[in-house]
Amino acid sequence: MPPVKAEAPQTPTAQPITPSKRRRQPAESDDEFDPDNSSPIKKPRTPRRIPAARNRAPTAPAEAPQTPRSIARTPRAVPQTPSQQLSDPQRAQKDIWKSEWFEWVVRSLWTKVNNFKHPKGTYTIYRVKAMNAFSVTEGELDTLPYQTLPNIKNRSSPIRSYSHEDVRLLACRKYAMLAGLHKQGLPEGELLRRGEPLSNQK
Repeated sequence: MPPVKAEAPQTPTAQPITPSKRRRQPAESDDEFDPDNSSPIKKPRTPRRIPAARNRAPTAPAEAPQTPRSIARTPRAVPQTPSQQLSDPQRAQKDIWKSEWFEWVVRSLWTKVNNFKHPKGTYTIYRVKAMNAFSVTEGELDTLPYQTLPNIKNRSSPIRSYSHEDVRLLACRKYAMLAGLHKQGLPEGELLRRGEPLSNQK
């Protein structure tokens, strides 16, 4: 028999890879795609079954934690003023001294003098400052002579200027009489001297 020749191995030729012409299938979803209609058709979804409520015993609602505002506060003891600590007879005596001071103010009202001026070198104080500094009222200041000055802000209401020393002595007399010192028969100077520390406490 003639010898059999061995065939040479054939090398595979590389072929270009072309994209598949097969149409891609749409991804699975809840919507079906109708080729005749471009809009998707939605499948009706079946409602989920709601589990039947079990017969449970009602539980009491949890109590909210108490905050500092919800806790009832005990009222604090309000400190009483000296006038509130007085007994009925003492309060009645205070009222008598107060009425006697008002009577003195009415008797001692100053008669206004036109173009009155303080002597040179007198240390003066305006009415509002005098009321705040010595705790006296406008009516009580009417017992003292005053000098009128033009008021730039309000021409119809001139400024009243008082002697600073007169206002100080008025305050000393006021609080001495409100304390009943005028009932002790003290001289004028002693009465004012004892009333000065009382006026400084106001």
